[in-house]
Amino acid sequence: MTARRILLTAAILVAVLAFTKTDILLAAGSGPSSSITLSPSSPDGANGWYVSPVNVTISASDLTSGIKSINWRLDSGTWNSQTFSNTLNLAQNPSFEQISGSQINGWAFGGLASSTGIPDSTTAEFGAVSAKIISVENGWSGFNNQSNYIPVSPFSNMTASVWVKTQDVNGNGAYFKVYALSGSNPLLLTSSPSITASTSGFVRISQTFVVSANNAYGIYIDLGIFGTGTVWYDGVTVTNSSTDTQVNQIYSQNGQQTLEYYAVNNNNVSESPHNFVNFDIDTGVPTNWRNFDSEQKGNDHTLQSSISVDDTTAGIDSGSGAFQYSVDGGDTWGYYSNLTGCSSGWVSNGWYPTGTDLENGGHTAQLSTPAVDYCNSNWSTCKIIRFRASDLAGNSSSKDICIFGSYFDVSGDVGTLNSINMTQSGTTYNTDGIIIAAGTVSNFTSSNSWVVQNYSQGDIPTYSQLISQFPTSAPLPSGKLPTQSGLYFNNGSLYVNSQTIPANFSGSTFSAVIFVNGDLRLNSNYSLSPSSALVYIVSGNVEIDKSVTSISGVFISDQNINVSYNGSSGQAITINGSLLGDTLTLSRTVKKNSGASLTVNYDPTYLTKAAPLLGSGRISWQEVQ
Repeated sequence: MTARRILLTAAILVAVLAFTKTDILLAAGSGPSSSITLSPSSPDGANGWYVSPVNVTISASDLTSGIKSINWRLDSGTWNSQTFSNTLNLAQNPSFEQISGSQINGWAFGGLASSTGIPDSTTAEFGAVSAKIISVENGWSGFNNQSNYIPVSPFSNMTASVWVKTQDVNGNGAYFKVYALSGSNPLLLTSSPSITASTSGFVRISQTFVVSANNAYGIYIDLGIFGTGTVWYDGVTVTNSSTDTQVNQIYSQNGQQTLEYYAVNNNNVSESPHNFVNFDIDTGVPTNWRNFDSEQKGNDHTLQSSISVDDTTAGIDSGSGAFQYSVDGGDTWGYYSNLTGCSSGWVSNGWYPTGTDLENGGHTAQLSTPAVDYCNSNWSTCKIIRFRASDLAGNSSSKDICIFGSYFDVSGDVGTLNSINMTQSGTTYNTDGIIIAAGTVSNFTSSNSWVVQNYSQGDIPTYSQLISQFPTSAPLPSGKLPTQSGLYFNNGSLYVNSQTIPANFSGSTFSAVIFVNGDLRLNSNYSLSPSSALVYIVSGNVEIDKSVTSISGVFISDQNINVSYNGSSGQAITINGSLLGDTLTLSRTVKKNSGASLTVNYDPTYLTKAAPLLGSGRISWQEVQ
C-alpha cells in the first residue's frame, strides 16, 4: 500500500469520525422525514379531479443515519416497501445549524460582489436555520463545502440531495453543482435539476453521479442560484448510494384514493405520524349511452328525444347536457334557432342545452331535448342527433343516433375481424353476450359490458379451407334445399326462393351443410324444425331480399353479408342462427319506433348438430361454479 493510499484512508476515517461525533448531535431534524410530489402537480380536471394517471414520487431524508426504507400503501391495502443501502449522510453541518456570527461553519459563500449569503433563522425545512442567498445580478452565487470536502474513491457511485425554496427567482434558477478534487483545479462532475419557479416552498432536488476522475480524493457541493432572486437551502445529503432514496408509482385506478407512507432510518426509527395524501382520479368519459327514445310532437318529423348515460366515478355534471343535429346525413351540424321551424336561422356547429334528470346518486343522467322539427319525413337520409355530456371531472363524450336508423339485436356473442360502427345502438343493449372486434366498437353495446376491442387473435376459416377439409361433390337434390342430412355442393350462385324450397322443408328433420361456390341470395322466408340444422358455407356474398322477414341457419361468407341488398321495405328481419362474414351491411331500415331492423337469435345447436358432418366443433361447454 502506498503512502498516499494510507493517508487517504486515514482522511476518510477522520471524516467519518468527525461526522459521528458532531453532526449526529448537531444536525437538526434527526430522524427520518418523507415528502411526496405528484405529477401533474395539481388536479388537471375540474372540481379537484385528476383526469390523467397520477405519477407519485415519495422521497425521504435522514440527515444522520440515512434512510433504510420507504413504505407505502393505497387505501389501507397491503404495505409495500423499498429498501436502500449505503445511505449514511457524509455531509457535515447538513442543516446549517452550526454557525459563527454571519458565517455557516464548513460552508463558504462565494459569487457576485452584489450578492449576499447568510444563515437565516426565520426560514428552515430542518431545525431552525437555512442557508439564504440574495442575488441581484445575473450570474452564479452559492455556498460550497470545499474546505470541508467529503473524502471519496475514484469512480464511486454517489447521490446528493438538498431542499430548496425560491422567491422572485429569474434566470437559470436554483440548483447545485458537484465538483471533484483530484489536482490543482476542481473538476465539475454534474449539476442537479434546476428549480426555475419564480416562487415556491421547499422542494427536494437530487442527483446521482459517478466520481469520474482518476485521482479523485474528495468531492464538494456548491449550492446556488444563477440569476436574480432569493433562495434558501436546507437538509444537504450526500451518500455512497447509486440510487436516490425515493420511490415512483403511477396510479390510474379511477376513484378517490388515499396514499399512506412513511420512512425508516438505519437506526430502525420510523417516521411518526405517518403521512397521508388524497387524490381523486377519473380518466374515463361518460359512457353506456342507452335507452334512446323519440316521441312524436306535432307532425311526423317533429320529435322529442331522450337518452340515458352513466359516469360511474365522478358523476354527471348536471349542467353539461347538450345536443346538436344534422338533417342531411351528417354533412352539416348545429340547430335551427327556432327548433320547430326549419325556415329559421341555422346555428352552425352550435349546441343546444338538454334537460337533465340525475339518478343513481348523480351517476346516471337522462338527457331530454325539446321538440325538434327534422324538416321532412325522408328517413332514408339519416337525421342524426348528437348528444353530449360531461362528468364532474371535466371528461366529455358524445353519442350519435340516426333517428329510425338501422341497428340490430343479437342473443349471444358477436365477433368481427374488422370494426363495428353503427349509426345508432338502439333503445337498449344490442347483445347479452360478449363483443369481440379486431378494430373498434361504436354504437354497439352489451348488457354485461363485455366488450373487447383491438383483439388480434381471431380467425375465420375461408371457403377454400373448409371445402378442402370436408370435400364433397354431392349436388343439391333437384337443385333444391335438402331435406336429408349430408354435405352438399352447389357450383355457382344459389337462389333460395319458392322454387328451390321443398314443400315439406320446414317439417323435415335433418342436419345439412351446403357449400356454395358463388353467391347465396335469399328471396323467400322459411323456417326449420327444432330438430334440424342448416349451415351455408359461401365463397361469395350472402344477399337477403328486402321482403324477407324470417330465415334460419348459419351463414358463413368469405365476402359480404347484406341483409337488404335491394333497398329497404321498412320491415325488420329475424335470423335464427348466426352470421359469419368478412363484412356485414345493415342497409335495412324500419318504420318509426319499430325496434331493431335485424334480430339474430343465436342458436349454438345448429353447429353441434352439424358437428358429425364437419368434425369437432369450435364451441366447447364447461361447467362453471
